[in-house]
Amino acid sequence: MKKLKILSAILLSLFWGACNKDTAQESDLKLWYDKPAKVWNEALPIGNGRLGAMVFGDPANEKIQLNEETFWSGGPSRNDNPKALEALPKVRELIFEGKYHEAEKMVNENMVAEQLHGSMYQTIGNLNLSFDEHENYTNYYRELDIENALFSTTYTVNGVNFKREVFASFPDQVIAVKLSSDQRRSLSFTASLNGPLARSTQALDANTLEMTGISSSHEGVEGQVKFNTRAKIMNNGGEIKPDGNKIIVTKADEVVILISIATNFVDYKTLSADENERCQKFLSEASQKTFAKLKKAHISDYREYFTRSYLNLGTTPASEHPTDIRVKNFSQTNDPELVTLYYQFWTLFADFKFSPGRPAGQLAGNLEWQHTSCMG
Repeated sequence: MKKLKILSAILLSLFWGACNKDTAQESDLKLWYDKPAKVWNEALPIGNGRLGAMVFGDPANEKIQLNEETFWSGGPSRNDNPKALEALPKVRELIFEGKYHEAEKMVNENMVAEQLHGSMYQTIGNLNLSFDEHENYTNYYRELDIENALFSTTYTVNGVNFKREVFASFPDQVIAVKLSSDQRRSLSFTASLNGPLARSTQALDANTLEMTGISSSHEGVEGQVKFNTRAKIMNNGGEIKPDGNKIIVTKADEVVILISIATNFVDYKTLSADENERCQKFLSEASQKTFAKLKKAHISDYREYFTRSYLNLGTTPASEHPTDIRVKNFSQTNDPELVTLYYQFWTLFADFKFSPGRPAGQLAGNLEWQHTSCMG
């Protein structure tokens, strides 16, 4: 009996180790590619529930496309039809009588919104990083590590190995970017902000870019959602200087960029917040911390949710190929780990969406906000 209890305890510990992601052997849950993204659908997403970005990973011209969850077209307005309640009993009656065309006609005339049929979710714009002479690169690698919610890319130019890391932090409410290399004084680039709805772009000082703007009008509703975006560039070594609406970094050893975004949105009917004050507050607080500290807090916070669900279907040699090749060949190959990757990727949205006290995931949050607010 005693031996049976010991054996049961050993089996239970082995089972728990297999199910608990923090104690199990790390699997390779990464989307990875051997070339930069050329179009939006090839870029890799990061997000913290409020802020989101698509990172392209181009060595010469990096583009980080920025989103903020409350930036929608128009402003507070009604998208209901005041005649709908009165028409509802008659519509029901027509449906029960099988008069579907008449019911549809009555719905279109009395229940479809008279003015606004739905607002549009809109991009804030882009942080652009331009690197001279980085067009000719080798050893390119780009990945999204979904176990830690980290984007990174590495490549080589003229014998120098470069690395970029990007993540969206929930604890600190900024998007953090780190640029590094294996040789000193090798980081030189120009940084700028631009966007389709920008009203102004400028370098506030030698370290900070700012872009402000307002949402577009849509279906007769004037754009009223204001935004403020700031990118603080902190260099280790080298020189940094403003140049109009750009900032130029020359021969730095390492650079950290913190991106903060805020709008004047309070709720579906109120746009009275100070977006400038909000944006600066996030940036000021985050810039007091090192990149390592920001990253550690981000990973710890993220993994509290990610590790609640874990699937392991095994692996095969098919996993040695880039993700786009694996997807293309999936119907002709045995690649169970791609199923695992797909599962873990999409369960992230459910994990964030249904976690008490946690904002919805970037995708789920956008859809939910659209369907429950009078602005969308």
